[in-house]
Order: sequence, then C-alpha cells, then structure tokens
Amino acid sequence: MQTEAGIDEDTEVGMDGRSASWGMEDSTVNKPAAVMKRSYTKRIIPPLSERCRLERLGPLDAAKAAGEQFTPYVVTSPTSKTLKNMDRNERRCSTFSGCRKETSGKPAVEYGHCVRLATHSQFHGLVKSAGVDFYPLGGDPRVIIQGYMITKNIHLATPREIGIQSKQIRAIMESLLPACTQPDPITGQPFRAHAIIANPPAYGRVDVAEALGVPLHIFFTVPWTPTNAFPHPFIPISQRSGNWLSYVVVDLLIWWGLRGWINKLRKNKLNLGPIYGFLNTNHVSISHLPTAYMWSPSVLPKPNDWGPLVDVTGYCFLDLGSKYEPSEEFVQWMQNGATPIYIGFGSMPLEDSRSITNIVLEALKSTGQRGIIDRGWGGLGTSDADISEDIFMVSDCPHDWLFPQCYAVVHHGGAGTTAAGLKAGCPTTIVPFCGDQFLWGGIMYQKGVGPAPIPLSQLSVTSLAAAIRFMIQPQVKYRAMELADRIKDEDGAAAAVDSFHRHLLTESPLQPTLSLEKDSGADPVQRFFGWVGKLCCLLCAC
Repeated sequence: MQTEAGIDEDTEVGMDGRSASWGMEDSTVNKPAAVMKRSYTKRIIPPLSERCRLERLGPLDAAKAAGEQFTPYVVTSPTSKTLKNMDRNERRCSTFSGCRKETSGKPAVEYGHCVRLATHSQFHGLVKSAGVDFYPLGGDPRVIIQGYMITKNIHLATPREIGIQSKQIRAIMESLLPACTQPDPITGQPFRAHAIIANPPAYGRVDVAEALGVPLHIFFTVPWTPTNAFPHPFIPISQRSGNWLSYVVVDLLIWWGLRGWINKLRKNKLNLGPIYGFLNTNHVSISHLPTAYMWSPSVLPKPNDWGPLVDVTGYCFLDLGSKYEPSEEFVQWMQNGATPIYIGFGSMPLEDSRSITNIVLEALKSTGQRGIIDRGWGGLGTSDADISEDIFMVSDCPHDWLFPQCYAVVHHGGAGTTAAGLKAGCPTTIVPFCGDQFLWGGIMYQKGVGPAPIPLSQLSVTSLAAAIRFMIQPQVKYRAMELADRIKDEDGAAAAVDSFHRHLLTESPLQPTLSLEKDSGADPVQRFFGWVGKLCCLLCAC
C-alpha cells in the first residue's frame, strides 16, 4: 500500500532519505513481554550496584528540612548548536523555555515549581523573556561548533581542536553542580534543586543527581533511547538488525571519552567514588531514565519497543514573532510579489559561502521563484554577482514570524527549525550537515512533504532546483498543511509537564555506586579507545 507521496507504508526512510526498513510498526509484534524487556544493553552493561552507599551532598529530605517552601528544579541544556539569536538558532533553548514557561496557558508557577534553566550565557535574554530564572553554564558553544571542519558531510576535529573543545565540555560538566545548588548570580536568591531535567549532552547529569539525591528526567529533541525501529542519528547504518546496537556503540564511545573526566568530577566536586569498567555506561546512557522527547508524534511516532519510561510529547513553541518588527523595506518586498521560498542553514559553517550562494541564486532563478536568504553563521548570501530584486537577505528574523509567510523552506534540518517549518505548513527540503539532520530529512521525504534530503556535498543547481520544483507541487503543499493542522492540535508543553509529573520520584533512582571490577591501568588499546571516545563525544554534542 502506498501513501500519497508514493511511498510504501511498510517502508520507512533511512538516514539518507531513501527507502530503508525502520520497522517502527512491527518491531515488537508478537513478542512476549518478557522478551521485550530484555535488551542488548542489559546483557552487556552491568546494572548499577547498590553495594556501597556513599554520603550524599544533600538529599531531598534534608533540603526540605532546611525550610525551603517551594519545589525547585533545574533544567540543564548545554548545546554546541549555539545559537546566535533567538529567531533562528536558539531553537533547542526555545523548546526548553517554551516547556517551562507555559502549559495550556497556565504559568509553570501554578504547578508549585520554581524553575531555573541553566544554559549558556548567550541565551540569557531568551530565558528571562520566557519568565524563567537563568543560570549560566560553563563553556562557549561557539568554540565547539566553529572548531569543526566539514569534509564530505562529516565533522572532523584535529587533535588541537579536540583539546580546545575538550576544555569546553569539561567546563560544562564542572558547572552542573553550581547550577543546581548556587544562589542566583544577580539577585543572590538561594536555590537548591529538588529535581533535575537535562538533555543527553549535559554530561555529568547522572552524577550530580546522584550526589544531590534528587530525581533526574531527560528532555530532548533528538532520539537517544535504544530502539530497533531506526539507528542512532549519529550512526546512520542501513542494516535494521544493527539499529539497537548503534545506540550501545554511541554510549560506549562517549563513556570511553568521558570516563576520566566524570570520575574526576565525582571525586573532586561530588564526594562520590569512581565508576570502574569500560562497559559501565550507565552514567552517560539515558536508557534507564524517564525521558520526554519533544517532537510531534505525527512526525515521528513513539517506537513500539520504547517502554513506559519514554514519552513523545509533541513540539514546544515560544511566541518569538509577536514582538518582531520587520523593516519597511522587508514588508514592501513581501507584499510586492509571489510567496517566497526560504533558504538558510542556521549555525552551520560554510567553507565556501560564495559557491553555495551562487547555487541558491541560480536554482531560484531557474525555477522562477522569489527567495529569502538567511545569512546565518556561514555567511550565506555572499556573492560577487548582482542580487536580483526577487531575492531578499535577512538576519535575526524569528522563524515563527517568517515561515508562515513563505511557501516552502530549505534548511539544514535542525530539530527546532524543522518544527517551525512544519508548524507553518511549509514543504521542506533539508540539506543535512551532520547528526539528526539526516534523520529529519528522511522523515520529511517519507511524509511526502519534501524531497529526499540533499547532503551539502551533493548540493548543486540541478539538485536544488529539482527540490524546489517538488515542493511547489500543490499536493505537496496540501500534505504539509495537513501535517501542520495535526501539530496545531497537540499541546506539547502540557504533555511534557505531565510526563515530568508522572515520572517524578521522591528520591534519585540511582544510588552511589562502586563496581567490584577494578581498573588495571590504561594499556595502549584503552588509550586508543579513550581518544576515539573523546572525538565521538564531541560529535554527539554537535
């Protein structure tokens, strides 16, 4: 049976946007419950031991006994997709802020919570504008993302860049505990977290929760929980049999890269014992933690083999466009012609922005379309050629204001930018650079709201023009509007807060642990995998 897009319903789309069996509908069909509960990670990775209970820094009961009259929790959201301005690149931070600020129109304070959002200083204004307390995390995400080179769509870091970026990740890790315990740096108001909401790149999150004795909940916009339905976004394998294992591999590589840093954090900052073993990934994995994924189930349904600890809540949006005031020139341009196509690559770096700009200009010209070019971090729009009156260059323009006025969008495929385009009912072409961008590009193709993704190395006048012609078909626009209607009926913020409340425990699910396994020292093989792991954890932070 085929969908309107001409794609078999039994076939999902692989990381390259082409046909691949993800098997989301049948991954657990006819499997007994006992079999479904077993996983490769449970066989390979030993569970956390409760043999040794070390003194915690401050359990929940002690904090309550100190006379605190509210239930504070901290949201940690470090990200290397850093985000230059609140319109285009602060998508991930906007998602977290939207979930915290509003739930079915009710302020979060009505739920009895005092919320602190800990993220990078670039987002201070955005967080405060959402009515949420802010605390700065360490590290500079710009340093991480600008340190990458793009070679055949794979972000490669030189040894020198690994050293520079490693310092940024360590700075993030070392700032997690102060974010959960220190007074407001401006007002001096005391704060101590009774619960933590974090995303996977908040390395050290499990250890801080363990030290404080508080529950931990994962919120994220990218699939990170093992499943047979599709591979980990950072390991785009084509064999369905390896899907589940790909998540285990990512956890192992991250653990190998961060193991030394995490143990130093535990010893020097958290008063906890070390975690031994090269297979003990519980302190970087999220498979054992309650998790809320903030994308629409109409876009990517919850796989059948994700258990009750995992929820797909829907997108969380902030209203950033209501305060935006476009220039008179921009307003006149929008009114004096056909509905334009948006093209922008956000925070993604471009090695040759002039060449990419020329491709964009020629593709728009050959298809007879007007275009809005978003300069972004990569300097898109830089060209020696004369710019046609059918082209308008923008910077710092909120997507929730701009996208509803566009017919279709072409972008890098960040989760937040993809969400904004779908909400606006825009057919979508994704030019993926790395990571989950390939996943969302494949889903756009599978849903029939966009062509197959075009990796940057394959972007040409011919391929982009073909993508634009695909998007301007009336049936594609109709499917995009249908999907937008389903997204508008969802209340992602309410569902996310409900997920947090349903899984909220009275104490940390993790006890301070010491494995019985002892280290025998790092031999050359271990040092090699440690180096590989450091590179991988940087890629996963992208």
